[in-house]
Amino acid sequence: MAPTTSAYQITDLFAERARNLTPPTYGTELTKIITVSFAYGLADPILFPHADLSAASAAVLAEEAPIALNYGPPSAQLYEQIILRLQAQGIPADRDRVIIGYGSGQILGLLPDVFLEPGDVVIVEGPTFLGVVNRFVQAGARLITIPVDEMGMDVDALEETLSDLKNGGFDPGLFTLSLLFIIPQALLCHYLAAKNW
Repeated sequence: MAPTTSAYQITDLFAERARNLTPPTYGTELTKIITVSFAYGLADPILFPHADLSAASAAVLAEEAPIALNYGPPSAQLYEQIILRLQAQGIPADRDRVIIGYGSGQILGLLPDVFLEPGDVVIVEGPTFLGVVNRFVQAGARLITIPVDEMGMDVDALEETLSDLKNGGFDPGLFTLSLLFIIPQALLCHYLAAKNW
């Protein structure tokens, strides 16, 4: 009888980085395990403004369905609205200073590619959004976590960490901060009022 060879698995073709990916932390059809994960920023559907979203979708589809239903660059009107809003807040914004992405993953992937060298220090809230951690680790960053309390990041711990880094000759390459809602702790954050920033 001829020896049998095992069939190739699709995972045999994966690049090393794909073989080392962490599996999702939420339940799947295969496992039938129901869990609630705060890692990916899934919102409570009850909080969605259903009526407003329905009305906005109907208006867009009635006026610009061919454009709205297809891929393409972000609209000029969206850029204009963002620029006007930033300028109203005193931020010098123009078309050359605004980037619109197709989601947080695209922007989070762009930040370390543009701003970080392997070994650069990145300060994050601990714990923080898993997407941030994965993107920065893939870029070779050294992550330093700052604990959070019920109002957000512990600024005393942040100041101490920044001082230690400066004394050690390190400058953070990036600093991430949730200004409104902290994932995965599900905390509403009130930095400007509570921390006097």
